[in-house]
Amino acid sequence: MELDDLDMKILEEFGKNPRASFREIGRKLKVHTATVIRRFNKLIDDGIILGTCVKINFEKLGFMSSAWLMLNVDLTKKKKILNFIKKEKRVVKAYEITGSFDIAIEVIVKDVKELKEIIEKVAGVDGVKRVESNVVLSKVKDYCLMEDGLPI
Repeated sequence: MELDDLDMKILEEFGKNPRASFREIGRKLKVHTATVIRRFNKLIDDGIILGTCVKINFEKLGFMSSAWLMLNVDLTKKKKILNFIKKEKRVVKAYEITGSFDIAIEVIVKDVKELKEIIEKVAGVDGVKRVESNVVLSKVKDYCLMEDGLPI
């Protein structure tokens, strides 16, 4: 689906202020509130807007850091492994990837002991052949539409 200028402006405005009302956006863009609502709902229906979420500072909640766990897996057991990953609370992001590894997951941990426990838990899943961990020292960029605008 191709977006027109109004669709892009609606995305940008909600990106800048996700709590803005349809009326506020309509006023700012000089279009009727019903137009904004209709366009917004179409963006959802077309899968452009996948949902909304809150960005959380996990450090303020007592988590020391995050780490990326890179997994080599038995591809015949990948579905079972992905189901495990989806259910694991400490996993905040997960991707199937190309290259030297098959799956990349980001986990949040309170300390090194907890990181060791999650690595052992993941490594113990049937079909996981190898786990390599990479502790995040600092975030250089963490994309947010509200802060960064549309990346297109």
